Amino acid sequence: MLVPAVATVIVIIAFINIYRRYKTDNEEFLVFKLIGYYLLGSFRLNFNNIALPVGFIIYSACLRPRTNKPVKRAIAYLGLFAFFSSILNPFIEKAYFERGRVVSSASNNIYTIDFNADYNVIKKRMGVGENTRLEEFQADFEQTGIIKRLTYKFLTIDSKGTVLYRVDYNTDKNKYIIKPTKVNQWPQYNELIGEEQFFYGIKHLDLKKAIPNEEYPYYTVRCAGTYSGWDVKDFENFWITDKGFRQISNEELPVEGYVFWIYGNKKTDEGDHISYSSDHNRAYILSNSK
Repeated sequence: MLVPAVATVIVIIAFINIYRRYKTDNEEFLVFKLIGYYLLGSFRLNFNNIALPVGFIIYSACLRPRTNKPVKRAIAYLGLFAFFSSILNPFIEKAYFERGRVVSSASNNIYTIDFNADYNVIKKRMGVGENTRLEEFQADFEQTGIIKRLTYKFLTIDSKGTVLYRVDYNTDKNKYIIKPTKVNQWPQYNELIGEEQFFYGIKHLDLKKAIPNEEYPYYTVRCAGTYSGWDVKDFENFWITDKGFRQISNEELPVEGYVFWIYGNKKTDEGDHISYSSDHNRAYILSNSK
């Protein structure tokens, strides 16, 4: 709403200045006539989703004012400005809404970082209330805990509509970059993990103990955020509980819950190309009943 309000103020100020500067003759009901010229200049018709300045075309082709020609022409052009402004406003508002915001992090070490505290600062910066839901969390980190990459998304449904926020951690500046996007709907919203459950899981995950014992160039923890069934016997599977981890035997599978994957990344050389592949996978399950 900010952009239309600013545009309206500009139009009013411009209208007054044009009237004072370009009026040449005394004319009855001139102000009302100028309002008519403005409305004509701004009039539009939409054809196949294309806006056409029909009003200004009619003015240019048909109207030949005999008195106060300069002021009437200027006001008609002001209407044309309003026409283009109405087209650009949605794009300007979208760009303004989706601009990136920056929030500092208290730590660059995944073992000591307080995700919940940082998240609350992010929500405050973005003007977000409670009851958010998270998805696509991923953090890559070295054995010492230094974060190499951190990204996740969270969603809200409030007076602004359904908004998806993407959070990316800048490792060079130790800051979060947050970019919001309005979406029409998010079908899996009710299946996503709530913030309270997510940070409970992160807190009790204890990454120092949860990572594989073998040394790797770096490790990854991921959480898709959806409540789902889990029946993967190739992983080491654990429940996340208040008292730590409890291993899940293959006989207990399948189970349901929010899955946190943790794995090491081993280096693979392919000629001149160096890549990484996951190794020694572990799954930590957070259940609503645990």
